Amino acid sequence: MVPGVCSALTAMILSVYEDLLNIIEGLYKPKIIIKNIMFLIGILMGVVFAVVVISLLLKDYKSYLMIYFFGLTIGGTIKLLKKVSLNSFRQYAAILFGILLSIVPVCFSLKDNGNDSLLVIGISGFISSLAFIMPGISGSMLLLVLGVYDIIIISMSDIFNFYINGMNYNSLIICIVFGFSFFIGAVFFSKIIKKLLRDYKQIFLTISLGLLIGMLCLMSFDILQSNINSFLMILISCIGIITIKFFGE
Repeated sequence: MVPGVCSALTAMILSVYEDLLNIIEGLYKPKIIIKNIMFLIGILMGVVFAVVVISLLLKDYKSYLMIYFFGLTIGGTIKLLKKVSLNSFRQYAAILFGILLSIVPVCFSLKDNGNDSLLVIGISGFISSLAFIMPGISGSMLLLVLGVYDIIIISMSDIFNFYINGMNYNSLIICIVFGFSFFIGAVFFSKIIKKLLRDYKQIFLTISLGLLIGMLCLMSFDILQSNINSFLMILISCIGIITIKFFGE
């Protein structure tokens, strides 16, 4: 839910990454759900907390929040860099590929046209599910790049707060479409990720590093356009970098 914090890397640090892949791969099986019910409840609690808090911050402190996310992403990039061995042309080519892969989705961004069609929401859910289980990529960061992060967070917040403002059926439909496409993508990609990590781990992590670098470049353009004091920018970014230390070994 937090851009810049990679779910897969956090799971690796907490030594539950393999468990996470196995759970997602069999998420449509009742036995798997029952066996890992506490793990799934923990994820749900984290999502609810993040949606409520972040949706409030997005309304009045969006620029500050984006700078903090930028710091988180820098911290995540540094952490992943320590896991990658850059000792061949193939490794550098993989980084370049990752950078290009992170920039291409901007062509389909919703930021400029304001379109929040269900087709784009569904595609975004499918793509972000890959990022959820791929080391080095933040799924919510991809949603930011695609321009649907605000839409998803606010829609989920509307659902959680229905008892205050009543049920917003447009938000409900958006959440259903996003959730269904995310579920299908997660089950599908978990099978592929397990094989790639087993056979091509270093290349896989190197591409992930390139994706993070590309995202940093994209975020920097938005941050530089804000009117926030430069010293405050650096300070908030540093706080984000320090925060990532709490996710470290």
